[in-house]
Amino acid sequence: MQTGGHGATWKRYVDPSGPNSDRLYHGLVGLPFLNQMRLLDFLNSYHGTYVAPPGGYTWQFFLGYEDDGYGDNGYYSHDNGTDNQCLNVGSAWVTVTLIHP
Repeated sequence: MQTGGHGATWKRYVDPSGPNSDRLYHGLVGLPFLNQMRLLDFLNSYHGTYVAPPGGYTWQFFLGYEDDGYGDNGYYSHDNGTDNQCLNVGSAWVTVTLIHP
């Protein structure tokens, strides 16, 4: 993901590295009955699988990005990123499978 600025500024969506990556540049996910969290934390905690409890609620899925300024973000002008973290890496993608009983 292009985070803006000068030089190599692309970051990995799931596990970015470099300055401020402890608080910025992470993909986010939100699911019913689950607080919004970083995508990496979701993968580590739920191993990529979440089963919502049964009930009559509106199912909502949220996919987002954590940054301090979104006006210069995007998927344009690919570079190798901070510390070459995006070297030989394509665009970010997420596969979601919803199963409704």
